[in-house]
Amino acid sequence: MKVDAIKTSVIGVNGVTKIKKQSENTQNTKTDKLDISREAKEMAKNQKAAREQRLEEIRQRIAEGYYDREDVLREIAERMIKSTDLKDYIAKRNT
Repeated sequence: MKVDAIKTSVIGVNGVTKIKKQSENTQNTKTDKLDISREAKEMAKNQKAAREQRLEEIRQRIAEGYYDREDVLREIAERMIKSTDLKDYIAKRNT
């Protein structure tokens, strides 16, 4: 039995992504299509705007010296100590 190689390419146009697969030895072309709804695009846009707004709030707090306060520094340190990411980092570093 012979298995034909499959070539794959991804084409993105105007928010629509198409995945095209084509066998080397056949004339038939099969195309899959993915359409993203307006609602999903709007949700993504809103999430991006909210993330940008939150970053701006953090930048403002930095500029105002909020993160230099003793109570805030203590809270940050406590959260870092409790963080599993920090524990994983330390474990990797010690091995």
